[in-house]
Amino acid sequence: MTEMNKAVQRVITGIVMAVVFVPLVILGSWPFALLAAALAYIGGYELVKAYFDQEKNEKAAWLKYVFPLGVSSIVLIGWLNPAALLPITLLCTLGLAFLMVVLPYQSMNLIFFLAFAMQYVGLGLGALISLRYVDQTGFSLFKQNAGLYLFAFVLVVTFFTDMGAYTIGRHFGKRKFAPNISPNKTKEGAVGGLIIGVMVGLIYYLSVSYLAKTELLPVFKEWSPFAKTLIISLMLALLSMASAIGDLVTSKIKRHFGIKDYGNIFPGHGGVMDRFDSVIFSGMMFYLIYYLMGLIA
Repeated sequence: MTEMNKAVQRVITGIVMAVVFVPLVILGSWPFALLAAALAYIGGYELVKAYFDQEKNEKAAWLKYVFPLGVSSIVLIGWLNPAALLPITLLCTLGLAFLMVVLPYQSMNLIFFLAFAMQYVGLGLGALISLRYVDQTGFSLFKQNAGLYLFAFVLVVTFFTDMGAYTIGRHFGKRKFAPNISPNKTKEGAVGGLIIGVMVGLIYYLSVSYLAKTELLPVFKEWSPFAKTLIISLMLALLSMASAIGDLVTSKIKRHFGIKDYGNIFPGHGGVMDRFDSVIFSGMMFYLIYYLMGLIA
């Protein structure tokens, strides 16, 4: 397939994803939660399958199909009660630690990888999805609660960080950023993506708050414009950096396992972990920030 055909395929797939996903995100409720759980199952399966394809552990291969069910459950718990995400994930980690004790030494690498996959996909995607269901008192814009705009906030920052890094890196990139992980990434692209992500994210936040006539993040209601802009910009920088790290993490796993893509469910884009790697990390970061602000109780 030529580069032109690949580009066309990516665009078509992107349009189809938007047509399917955007209405479900806006609708919210259980249809979106089920979509998120399905994506979590596929993402968990992709990660564990990549491990087993290299390790060839036939006795434990059944985990490829069973383990992702636990990952999906964590995401659904995030929908039902965002504050329960962390304790549930810690409980699952304790369960994996118990398996480490009772299973033979040969299974320890597998347990470590399952713990990572559970935290990454389960807690990460669960944290991102739970943001959609946040309902802040006094916030309403176009008859939608704050959750929709918080969720979109993360997506906007991640998208423009990725797009900015790609565009700046392609035209001005000279110095490699992480050549052993992702040879195409450059330091110029990373800085450009960070700046663009922060600028667009700040415009988005201020525009939504202006239209809603209240702050998207209520802790800033009494802050001066300068202090608010400064802190939000720092927060956006964290989200942008988390997005870049998420991309590097999945790239390193793929390089370790010797695979190009995790799957092909999204033609031209790859699998769930290829498409949502960056936004999962930025979602985790924003959930943490939101939690520390005392807005998730």
